[in-house]
Amino acid sequence: MDDNYDPNNERLNNDHLCLGFGSIVSTIVQNEEEIILSQKMNELITTIVPITNEATKIKNSSISMDETIQKRLEKIPIYLRKENNTFQSIIDQALHLMSVSIWKDDIQDDLIQISILIYKINLLSIYHSLWTTYWKSGLGQLIEQTSEQRNYVVYSMNIPIWPKEIKRIITSMKEKNANIHTSPMDLVCYHRQELEKQLRQTQIEWNEKVNHLSGYNLKVEQLLENYIKEHLHELRQEIEHKKKLVTYDYHTEAIKQEFLRLNPTEYHKKLMKQSCLKKNEEKTTERELQFLEERMNHSNISELSLEPSTITPSSIINFIENIEIRQQLYKQYRHIIEQAKADFCTLSLKTAQEQHHRAKLNYDNQVAKMFNLHHNSNNMTTLPLKMIDLIIERCRIIGERIQFVYQYKIECFHSKSKIKDDLDIQ
Repeated sequence: MDDNYDPNNERLNNDHLCLGFGSIVSTIVQNEEEIILSQKMNELITTIVPITNEATKIKNSSISMDETIQKRLEKIPIYLRKENNTFQSIIDQALHLMSVSIWKDDIQDDLIQISILIYKINLLSIYHSLWTTYWKSGLGQLIEQTSEQRNYVVYSMNIPIWPKEIKRIITSMKEKNANIHTSPMDLVCYHRQELEKQLRQTQIEWNEKVNHLSGYNLKVEQLLENYIKEHLHELRQEIEHKKKLVTYDYHTEAIKQEFLRLNPTEYHKKLMKQSCLKKNEEKTTERELQFLEERMNHSNISELSLEPSTITPSSIINFIENIEIRQQLYKQYRHIIEQAKADFCTLSLKTAQEQHHRAKLNYDNQVAKMFNLHHNSNNMTTLPLKMIDLIIERCRIIGERIQFVYQYKIECFHSKSKIKDDLDIQ
């Protein structure tokens, strides 16, 4: 399902699209080639979201826009500033594509403003997709089940479940002001409405700028759009990562609620908790081992060099006047450090392998224990097969979630990005 789809608005009102490409065509298009290009321009701009029809407009004055989003909107990124050489090169290319020779400075400023508006449109669309995911989860509309996707374990996938992030935000609001009483629905609807409002306003402003800029065409649009999307790639990945985690967390909570509907005893609940914790440990140690191997392969410690410049100036080696002796000591020093690092990595790898082996054995024993209880226990500890299925399925989802987090971690490691640890389980 499209993240921008609103079930309350199946028909989009074209008056609210504000893209204005018809007027762009009337002012820009001069020949058949430009007509073809202008027809394709619709594909380059992020489609505006429909006007949300959530019951009533939120008027809770205690709610404000998420600080992270607001700061990103207010601060012009470095890569869109006039002094940025790469951006200036993009603007020069755009001017060349427009074939302009007069009022170059004014047109350049217009192109910079248009670039900033395109940035904001993309940014607002990205965050709107995240808050729409929160909204769908809270309505029980997050999972669209197909016959191929149905698991052998049956549990309801249309129940309202608010994501952890929404609960965290509300808790934080209450800690700052005990008199605040904001519901998850109010919080999510406010953000969706505010993002849509700002998106419409920004697209109207973009439309006016483009309509009044002679020579603006599809090639210019593609150039600016591609440049901006390239720089927003990491943010888009981060948001897609968060959306996927919301889906994983929805499944684990839905299974938990289905398990509770079976009226489990305290012993059954304890088995569920123990199994999930052991699966978490098993999968975490497995992926941590993989991550360690990835870092070791990437770093290739044998190639790390310690040049004289990397050794602290206060080192006694630096006070040796004889050049040959000093160089020999540097070599010995470098060899000792490299060997120590190699020994440390070998020990770390061995320790990680042992931890994973123990964790896997613990989880396998836990599963065997549950099936033994099912087949051999008395009435006091009987464990229905349905409960076992739900426990194992929940453990499977937890394992997939951890694998997904570490896959993203490795990607961020290779791109030298930073990631928060999202490995807590419900």
